[in-house]
Amino acid sequence: DGKVEAIQGALSGYSSFQGLLLFKNVGLKYHPDVVTVALGYLDMALAWAPDREHMSDSYALSVARGLLYKSNLFLVLRKNLLNLTKYRRNKLDATREVNRVSLESFEENISGIIALARAADMQVVLIEMPHNPYAGGFASHRDPKYVEALRQIAARHADSDDVYYLDMYDVFWPARPKDGREEEGSPPSEAMLRKSKEYFVDDCHMTPVGHRIVAQHLASLFKTNKIIERALGR
Repeated sequence: DGKVEAIQGALSGYSSFQGLLLFKNVGLKYHPDVVTVALGYLDMALAWAPDREHMSDSYALSVARGLLYKSNLFLVLRKNLLNLTKYRRNKLDATREVNRVSLESFEENISGIIALARAADMQVVLIEMPHNPYAGGFASHRDPKYVEALRQIAARHADSDDVYYLDMYDVFWPARPKDGREEEGSPPSEAMLRKSKEYFVDDCHMTPVGHRIVAQHLASLFKTNKIIERALGR
């Protein structure tokens, strides 16, 4: 009988490390009752260094960066310096690419979000978002280790009344390998290919139909576990 406000706190391209910083420095200020967490796609992306080694949530650094980014001269110099650095790095060692977030750090980041939320008396919903195994893009082959890590984190909190888990990959693609790879000699059926076009626009971004399915299952999870009622009773 009351109003429910949904705060869109997601940012495109964020890793779990950035998600943790965002929640700690911004999200907590809104005092949400429930936090939905759908992170991990970009963690296994390759980069010249892990996120935690070259990203910071320093307030002073953020202010300085904000001022510098208003200067066109600074932006031009920055772009050229980054291009030069990338060229030299590739020339010296083209194989020095690592995951943006290691598997161990992914587990720490998700656990960190849960700890922060729990300390503030918030409920958490962990979501394994679906990807399109037939698109051929980066997210077509989600690393099963990261998928299993999220599942294990949820399992450790299964007996609590403040952490929930929603596996949307299994909803979209039941009985499929978590890495999205077909068994040898078993090409995708026409029905599977039609589903991929109906639900996705590429390897991981969904159509309105796909988003609606996620929303329906999320709403069902809230209703089944009386998450709103728990929030109101806290």
